[in-house]
Amino acid sequence: MSTEIPPPNIPLAVARQRIRRSSRVLAAERVMQVVGVVSIVLHRSSRQWESMTDLPLGIATLVIMSVFAVGLGLRYYWAVSHKSFVAENRVSLGVVGLWLLGVLITLVFGGGSEGRFGTINNISEAAIFLRTGVGFVILVRWISSGGRNPAFILVASFLVLVAVGTILLMLPRARAEVGQGGAPFHVALFTATSASCVTGLILVDTGTYWSATGQTIILCLFQIGGLGIMTCGSLFALVSARRMQVRETAFLADMLETENTGALRKLMTSIVLFTATAELIGAASLWGLWPELPWYERAFHSLFHSVSAFCNAGFALMPDSFSSMQTRWQIWAAVPALIIVGGLGFAAMADLGRVFRWRITNRTRAGSVNVPHGRMRLGNTSWLVGVTTLGLLAWGTCGFYLLESGALMQDLTVGEQASASWFQSVTFRTAGFNTVDLADLQPGTKFFGIMMMFVGASPGSTGGGIKTVSFALSILAVIALLRGREQIELRGRTIPQSIVKRSLMIVAMGIFCVLTTTLLIVVIENQPEYFLDHLFEATSAFATVGVSTIDTSSLRIPSQFVIILTMFVGRVGPLTLIVGLAGSGDNGRYSYPEERVLLG
Repeated sequence: MSTEIPPPNIPLAVARQRIRRSSRVLAAERVMQVVGVVSIVLHRSSRQWESMTDLPLGIATLVIMSVFAVGLGLRYYWAVSHKSFVAENRVSLGVVGLWLLGVLITLVFGGGSEGRFGTINNISEAAIFLRTGVGFVILVRWISSGGRNPAFILVASFLVLVAVGTILLMLPRARAEVGQGGAPFHVALFTATSASCVTGLILVDTGTYWSATGQTIILCLFQIGGLGIMTCGSLFALVSARRMQVRETAFLADMLETENTGALRKLMTSIVLFTATAELIGAASLWGLWPELPWYERAFHSLFHSVSAFCNAGFALMPDSFSSMQTRWQIWAAVPALIIVGGLGFAAMADLGRVFRWRITNRTRAGSVNVPHGRMRLGNTSWLVGVTTLGLLAWGTCGFYLLESGALMQDLTVGEQASASWFQSVTFRTAGFNTVDLADLQPGTKFFGIMMMFVGASPGSTGGGIKTVSFALSILAVIALLRGREQIELRGRTIPQSIVKRSLMIVAMGIFCVLTTTLLIVVIENQPEYFLDHLFEATSAFATVGVSTIDTSSLRIPSQFVIILTMFVGRVGPLTLIVGLAGSGDNGRYSYPEERVLLG
């Protein structure tokens, strides 16, 4: 609905009357949208219920979409400025236009095996859900641009995503077994939280317990959870040609760990293009892993595991993850590549791409007199991400090989031992897949994996943990202290003390969360012999990794709820959660006199 000043040829009273009429029509559309979503959920909740309600609910969805189309036409007719109306409602017009086109094609050419009415009903349901999703994204963007606490918005958005995912997974159609009803609440909540927080811990086997509908829901959850709801909202803003407000831009810059707000729009475009390209290339690479499946199931398996790897989600449709495929090149090459790229962080990837393009351009113009002087350098964030990631991957591969080459992997060849060590080093960081039975790991290897998991991925990425930069700054802070320096200096730059304090706080709060979770699980389970496994499970949940050395479903339900909370805290970040719940504090405009205290 346009809020512009009416043109001179439209009297002010007439313009106000048109605006009031458009507001009433818009309110009616929103009511019908809620009715439509409820009708679809009821229609699709059970196969038996679906067959009984095909006709009435099919008519209802058709009527609701007709109301949307008529309402949109009326609001366009009453709009003060037709040009502004089209710009503001571009996506809604596109949804209704596609719906009308689909209905027309179905009426002319038929609806195939489901008939014309069934096909039109499916098209109407898809249009209603698409319109609802667009409305939710607009709501999130409106909240983020209203000056509200960004941390609170981030926490609330993940809560909403988990809630919606839980409701959808509780529908009977989400389960593979017909006639068994929907999934129990705690199973649906655990799975939705694990998928939304890109963790990968499961209570039931993803490939056999959930139907194709349930698996698609899980796929959507870790795709949205990996990118972040606000990122998806900004992508919608770009697609619909809407402008991002200043507060929304600042929020996204903070969330993506970038200081260049001017290039944020370009960064968002790069994110969606890079994500889509990487996931499609990954899916094409994984195509050959399931030659026995029909082409459409192979396509779904390839896409599911590609998105799961890129988002560092760790969900697999095979009961043993990738253990039966550990010698395939896709497992030791394609999957780790997706995991590493997804865990580097979008801002770091953009910075690396910028420097790489500059160097290529500089080489091609080496003989030109117009080549600019100077050297383009990586930012310190990207440099720390790259160096720390390479160091951890090398350290993890060597450590796992030395600890398990004579134990768990003693029956494998040297090449297979090296590839298994490499894969576990990558997946221990934040991914959650495995090619060996982790329950048989040596105690030293389990503790080694706990350290790897605790560090996690990089800032602004799809992974969890305390993040590589916080880990690196903590080490640099210790080095600076040993050298007697009060500040951290890196590549000719001084790291602000506020950033150093924040990184140390993240490390301390991460340790507190892991130890608290472990304590609760140990007390609830009362099995001291599994202490290291419980510590492993707690770290995996906090760092949103998803690997496990025990059967998570064997834990008592209270322990499962503790893990659910830990996964959520680990995804949004303990510091973000506290800031979101507590709100912004007062820094104060004064300071007291200093007084030294003894430290030891």
